[in-house]
Amino acid sequence: MWILLIPPAAAVLFAAAGIHALRRHKTAAVPPVLHFLAPSGKPLTTRSLLSCMAFLTGSELLLLGLLSLVISCFTVTERGLSPAAVLVMSVLPFLAMYLDMFRPQKTHQCRLLRRISICAAVIMAAEVLLCGSGSLSAKPFSQTLTAADIQPSEDAPLSIRDGVCTITGDSVLDLTGIPEGTRAIVLEMEQEQTPAARLVHVILDMKDDNYAYNNITVSDGYTMARGGGYAIALDPYGSVHSLRLTVNEVTAPVTIRAFRALSAMPFRFSDVRYFLVLLLAAAMLCILEYRLYAVSYDPAKRTHCAAVCCMVILCTLSAALCWEPGQKLMRYTKGDDYTGSDPYVQTFDAFKKGQVYLDITADPALETLDNVYDYSERAAKKAPTRWDYAYYQGKYYSYFGVTPVLVFYYPLYMLTGKLPTVPITVDLFSTCSALLLCLTILAAVRLMVHKPNLLLLLLCLPAAECCAGVYVCLQYPDKYYVAVSGGMCFLLLTLWLGLRACAMQKLRQKCVFLALSGAALALCAGARPTMAVSAVILLPFFFGILCKKGSRPVQAGCF
Repeated sequence: MWILLIPPAAAVLFAAAGIHALRRHKTAAVPPVLHFLAPSGKPLTTRSLLSCMAFLTGSELLLLGLLSLVISCFTVTERGLSPAAVLVMSVLPFLAMYLDMFRPQKTHQCRLLRRISICAAVIMAAEVLLCGSGSLSAKPFSQTLTAADIQPSEDAPLSIRDGVCTITGDSVLDLTGIPEGTRAIVLEMEQEQTPAARLVHVILDMKDDNYAYNNITVSDGYTMARGGGYAIALDPYGSVHSLRLTVNEVTAPVTIRAFRALSAMPFRFSDVRYFLVLLLAAAMLCILEYRLYAVSYDPAKRTHCAAVCCMVILCTLSAALCWEPGQKLMRYTKGDDYTGSDPYVQTFDAFKKGQVYLDITADPALETLDNVYDYSERAAKKAPTRWDYAYYQGKYYSYFGVTPVLVFYYPLYMLTGKLPTVPITVDLFSTCSALLLCLTILAAVRLMVHKPNLLLLLLCLPAAECCAGVYVCLQYPDKYYVAVSGGMCFLLLTLWLGLRACAMQKLRQKCVFLALSGAALALCAGARPTMAVSAVILLPFFFGILCKKGSRPVQAGCF
């Protein structure tokens, strides 16, 4: 409850600053919204200043006290109100009142700060009462299961001592003695932080009044188990009979210090959500207050260019922040066995050996089949085959596009002697796609829109990035998305170069950009041929080039 000291502390600081400012601002007055605390139209006095400070302090303490009471009485608390959020919510009203008293001529700033202050209080209440509604319970409880309630499967690689479970491999545990009214389970997990530590796969199955004899999966997720509580929500039909916990993909010892049964999900105040929503609210209020929605983009203004550059950088960094952690380049040695590697490494290995077929031995029985791609015939004649490869005359080939090998694997190998992993490749192409998407939109706007709206231009960049599939590729960094991310990257490069070429006046520059655009389109087809079809949106612009008099054959030939 020490956070309740923050509003009085802020009041004392601003009161001291206000009393000091009164000596220089004899015409300072009580803000109109607080006229009920002091006579209207009279200069501000120390007494009226302190009355305003006391009113704000009491209002903040009332709100914080009510929210703290709700958290302490109706939730199982892991963390109460955030000190950082309380500090911001406490300071903003005093700052707004200070400006109203001593800088009333700054009407925009005063009005904006007042509204942001109200938003800060409303968002804090919403964070507790709305976002935390799943943690509210009429009779909150938290009960730790005993060692007798934890029954590991036979031969499970784990040990249990004093209720603490240490898991060294894939294990299954049955949890019994679940108290009535349990709606959440918290696992106090901690994984030994070694270079081999990876995400731990945690599955929770449940038996209840509806599934009394069979388990039903209620949670299937991953965690790094870095000492925090891994919380799982339960929604049983009637009572929980038992739970079965499965821990898979254990690469480093995992310690579960406690199994806790709760009446609801533990309450956690989210600083990230609070400040993000507050920032969005403040941005919306700024847009409305300063009429930013009516501003047209002017490339000649440095502030406009800086705003666009910042948005492009943020979009690109947002993709870079989603990179797969812990990835390292793999060393390549000619002659080693790469039959278990991804198809791009196998293609690189084949090229280094001067061949286009892969070094994967095909079963001779495949040559005896009438149709090697007929699954039923292969099954009938027991002719095994490798999945995701093309077969032709006794050899396996990769049907994955060759572009990533040419533009990334070869250059990286020449520089470092190593090859990238699939996640590294997907991450690089996806991040480049995010940047090129922004550049393509800016080139299209420059070519087609006379006076674009600045706000719409800034907002369409992250919106387009969210819709284009960049984050989908980052979420699934496997061999299939190397083709998707690579094709997307070179498609956007094609569009950007083509649109920039259409906007250029000098023939030499136009020809260079057209040639580069054509090369990028070929690389797009080499990564994922179906994506290259999307470059058809350049046709209307290219028709404009072909309809003009001049070096039309030269420009078409360059492309």
